[in-house]
Amino acid sequence: MSAAACSWPSVIWNASGLALPELRTKELAEEGVVEATYIAADMSGAWLVWNVESKDALEEVHKTLPLHDHVDQDVTLLADQQ
Repeated sequence: MSAAACSWPSVIWNASGLALPELRTKELAEEGVVEATYIAADMSGAWLVWNVESKDALEEVHKTLPLHDHVDQDVTLLADQQ
């Protein structure tokens, strides 16, 4: 499992009023790929806990985020609690 600290501007909106990064993150959460999302109070950044098998798998999923090319990503591997 990996965690990535990401920061993105929530400026792209869809018809439902959700920012596209939020919409995609919600979809990934429903799929079990994103386990938790933490957003800074000032909206300057977000931290996501990802449930993926490898850093390569994380990169592939991360590429599906609408603003992937504009996100500063810092990945930290979390300890497995098994």
